[in-house]
Amino acid sequence: VAYAVAGFMVYIVMRALGEMAVRHPVAGSFAQYAGSFLGPYAGFIVGWVFWLELAVVAIADMTAVATYMGLWFPGVPGWVWMAAAIALIGALNLMAVRVFGEMEFWFALVKVLALVAFLAVGTYFVIFGTPVDGQQVGLSLITDNGGWLPNGLLPAVVITQGVVFAYAGIELVGTTSGETRDAERIIPKAINTVILRIAVFYVGSVLLLCLLLPYTAFKKGESPFVTFFSSIGVNAAGPIMELVVITAAMSSLNAGLYSTGRIVHSMAMAGSAPKFTGKMTRAGVPYGGILLTVLVGGLRALEANHGGSKLGVLTERPGEDSASPREAIPLYPMPEDAVRALSAAVGYGLWREKDKGTPVVVHDVDRAAARAVVERV
Repeated sequence: VAYAVAGFMVYIVMRALGEMAVRHPVAGSFAQYAGSFLGPYAGFIVGWVFWLELAVVAIADMTAVATYMGLWFPGVPGWVWMAAAIALIGALNLMAVRVFGEMEFWFALVKVLALVAFLAVGTYFVIFGTPVDGQQVGLSLITDNGGWLPNGLLPAVVITQGVVFAYAGIELVGTTSGETRDAERIIPKAINTVILRIAVFYVGSVLLLCLLLPYTAFKKGESPFVTFFSSIGVNAAGPIMELVVITAAMSSLNAGLYSTGRIVHSMAMAGSAPKFTGKMTRAGVPYGGILLTVLVGGLRALEANHGGSKLGVLTERPGEDSASPREAIPLYPMPEDAVRALSAAVGYGLWREKDKGTPVVVHDVDRAAARAVVERV
């Protein structure tokens, strides 16, 4: 239910972003739109909050890679895998945009193939039953175990934040529009297929899990897909899913470096970011913004190597084995009071722009053309 509700909201946001991306295909995406429609202060806040978010997500991705590689190579310190991940993906992102696209294709292919395999096997078992005697499947697993909200409404609301996080990365459609050939055709096509992908890969896979096993069978620290395959005797599912998680983390890191490079570059062009982040290679890659995010990841790997939480805003206090990514878990570096202060600053900035008479809409928008774009999307 949570995935369906959040997915519908995501689709609405994607439609809105798609309309703006088709009309104004720029790499700065929503940060530039915020600056154009709501004033430079809003663009500044949106851009830097987005960079901060993806910088922290990059640390989480590095930690995930180190954690799962540590299961295969326990003798290698976690910081080595963290440094290798950020260095490799950073170097490839600095080459050319086509290298980013090629990497993302292969990373996504691994995830999609794994999900398609699960959907095919899971659907077969729901229709014909599992090979395990006495293992029940179907809607009765939901109705006989507390229904759709077995633990009440509050836990479902709380877990929604994790569901929304699972949809992170959809904004990449807007970021890539500035480098997309024939954006007026490609962007609407991509957005119109989002609802199908949400229904099949997100809602469909979670629904299948509910139809195959009772919710009490799933446990913390183990992938629900591994739980299902282990229940039917496929013990090789564990290593396979570890590989899928590693590729998913590398894919997220790849997309994060791509996005932050473009967003920070657009802010530098508007005077809202350091000048060096506006520099580009001969191939048109904004290397300044990418290196800024790589620097944050490199500092996190360095911290894990030396032990202790010298960058206290980024990580919690590690345990005895401070080099272990399992114990030095990155935290979101914005406590509650900081979020409130940031919200107040954004509100004040928008009020200030309004006081100056800054229009809420851009005057040079061709309304007829805008309506045509909406119809096409």
